[in-house]
Amino acid sequence: MSKKEDREEIIEGLSPRTFRASALVLEKISRWRASLEHVFNEVREEFNLSSQESRTVFYLSRIALLDVGLSIYVLERIGKHTLPLRRKSSFMVAVSLVNRYPHFEKRIEALRGGLLSNTLLRYISYDFLEKKKEEMISLPCVEKVSYKYSIPPLLSRRLVEYFGCSRAENVAVSFMRRHVWLRATGPEKIEKVVEFLSSRGIKYRRDQDFDFLFELLLPEYEPLPSIDSSIGVYQDKASIATVAELTGELSDMELFIDAAAAPFMKTSLLCGSPTGPKEIIAIDVSPGRIRDSMHNLRQCMSPTHVVCADARIFSIRIGKSFDGALVDAPCTNSGALGADPGLRLSLWNLNTEEVIKYSARQSSILLNVLAMLKRGKKLVYSTCSLLPEEGEEVVARILSEKKAELLRPKLFFEPGYPKYDFAKNVTRLFPEKQRSEAFFISVMKKA
Repeated sequence: MSKKEDREEIIEGLSPRTFRASALVLEKISRWRASLEHVFNEVREEFNLSSQESRTVFYLSRIALLDVGLSIYVLERIGKHTLPLRRKSSFMVAVSLVNRYPHFEKRIEALRGGLLSNTLLRYISYDFLEKKKEEMISLPCVEKVSYKYSIPPLLSRRLVEYFGCSRAENVAVSFMRRHVWLRATGPEKIEKVVEFLSSRGIKYRRDQDFDFLFELLLPEYEPLPSIDSSIGVYQDKASIATVAELTGELSDMELFIDAAAAPFMKTSLLCGSPTGPKEIIAIDVSPGRIRDSMHNLRQCMSPTHVVCADARIFSIRIGKSFDGALVDAPCTNSGALGADPGLRLSLWNLNTEEVIKYSARQSSILLNVLAMLKRGKKLVYSTCSLLPEEGEEVVARILSEKKAELLRPKLFFEPGYPKYDFAKNVTRLFPEKQRSEAFFISVMKKA
């Protein structure tokens, strides 16, 4: 069966029940700013969805999120952008369905179940949507990238500002694809991962930089297959590249700090190696996130102490200091638009003031960790963000205070944004080049 036939089989399972469940997924993402996978799993349990219904709801939710720019554009043009959230979410699902499957236009009335008024129904026609898509092509570049590719407006502005229109569009297109990476939890588990993938007929590519990492060539409309976490875990290549900056030096580190550590994916790489630090302190401010993530530390070889604390004000015992540090700081997560299309919706109204708050928090964490680091020792600072405010601007602030000096990363992918004179000494990853999340990585040595 071809991919097109498979998708059409999934969508033919649509019913008022699965339509309502899909709309609820979008509604909860908007309310909670949660990921598609997380909300989908909650809705699946709430509705007690069958296997076929689950495939339909996941696929319909995903395409509705990928088409959210078109839906918002239409709502703004018809003066309905202030609709109640439940109706707005239903409208988005219906727009995406008709946009991609025109023959469903006549079925929307039967599927809507009271969620869409007759007035709204008039605008959910293939011909009307095609006219709006033609209008979008003529918009100024920032607006076109935002609405056409469902990129939140602030992110679209930054991409066009730093890359120009052509590459901004290329990056936006690359975010329409999902890149899935699976990490074997140890060298001895690589063959187990191969067996797991082969037994399920999942195609994959072995990564050239990390022999324990697999890129899965999965249908984008399917939930991720479950795997025993003792064998493998889903972890993006960019996340692994961050830890790789410390490879070869960890065994010489007596005491290491991982700030903002949960869900402990990077911590598990640090502590799961026989050449890891002798002792690790992993800090996170969220008790819930710590509780839900402790299973990721089951295979630690190094003693790892989990501390619930705010890394901006955490302090170590007098007379103690750290030999190495990782600060993968809390951020907008704007670099994960491809992995989690829910971010297109939850970040749509992201504004500069909110980003400035993130940036200030990141700087505070970084300065506090640097204060506890031994002179001349290494710190890696990273964020899963497209925004310079969460990457280059934070580094510029640290350099201006002469708290650290930059070291060129060992694994260099793309330089930082060209506006900054140190751009060639920090690195960024982008989905259209590295098939990963968009990530910022810098390496510093305490002055």
